[in-house]
Amino acid sequence: MMNLILLFLSLSVFFRIAHGETPILKGEIVGFTDLKRPYSLFPKILKSVEIVAEGFGKKPKNSQPKSIITNPATLSLLARMAKFAEKPYLSPRGNRLGLEVPDVVADFEELALYKEFIIFVGSRKRMGPQEWASRIPSLQKYKKIGKALVDGEWLRNSVDIALKAQRFIIDFLKNTNAFVGLKIYFTGHGLGGVYALLAAVQLKETFSEVFRGDPNISIEWIVVTFGEPRIGNAYFAKYVNSLLTLYRVTNKNDHFPHQPKIHPIEPEYMHHELEYWISDDCDCAEINGEPKIYKCPGYNIKASLRYGENPECSLSTDGSSTTAHFGPYFGTTFPVL
Repeated sequence: MMNLILLFLSLSVFFRIAHGETPILKGEIVGFTDLKRPYSLFPKILKSVEIVAEGFGKKPKNSQPKSIITNPATLSLLARMAKFAEKPYLSPRGNRLGLEVPDVVADFEELALYKEFIIFVGSRKRMGPQEWASRIPSLQKYKKIGKALVDGEWLRNSVDIALKAQRFIIDFLKNTNAFVGLKIYFTGHGLGGVYALLAAVQLKETFSEVFRGDPNISIEWIVVTFGEPRIGNAYFAKYVNSLLTLYRVTNKNDHFPHQPKIHPIEPEYMHHELEYWISDDCDCAEINGEPKIYKCPGYNIKASLRYGENPECSLSTDGSSTTAHFGPYFGTTFPVL
């Protein structure tokens, strides 16, 4: 019976796309109207039917339920990083990193006593619904990491951040001798979160290569983002999850985490884990309140490949709010550009 239902769904989507219609589904499904040879798409539609079926409310296999976060240390970390992620909006145009990327501001703080180095990145580029609709995504192969694909424009913008931050991290290591137990944090809001994560990936790769096998070097790389959009495909998400400790905070029905849209035929853009979702019933204006913050594991697409979005969290909303993108996040509300 289930096979017949799935076949019906795939045929339904196929014929609607073939006639230039946009599938109206619950999830992140985007149709297109200029296909020249629709019948050649049939195998791909069958291949992606499980993701299409998700849009009709089908719960994916191997998905884990969300769970409420009650750990004070986790909540304190997220609240603290939100304050750092706000700093680029408040900073003057110049900063110590001296970035050459337009509309991007980044700086850092050194906390030698706590063996912490914190890099915070922000973008002053506005990305509302119209900007997202007109943006043409461009995925490119990421180095030699299997089938990993990443957004080419965002990757290029992050290179300068990684290169400039590298020197300051090395100086910090030399001056503090904090080679063991050091924590390097990257944080950012919106596109700032994109650049923070991509810079962290590149720096972790560099440091791992330079200090390979050195028992005297122990660094934990931690990335905390707020309202981060999708950056690459599932293989890239798997790769970054293997490199870094990740906290991807989403707020209610914020539209940013729903971008770029998931394609019905080739669902390339997919989030990494681990999502922390501020639900609709969360009063997050006060840090000391009782917010409902959910930890949202992803689910398996296939063996050893996970999709970083939980259908019970941000993905369960329509992603229609432009105001939720700015907060509040644990007492911090980012300024509207």
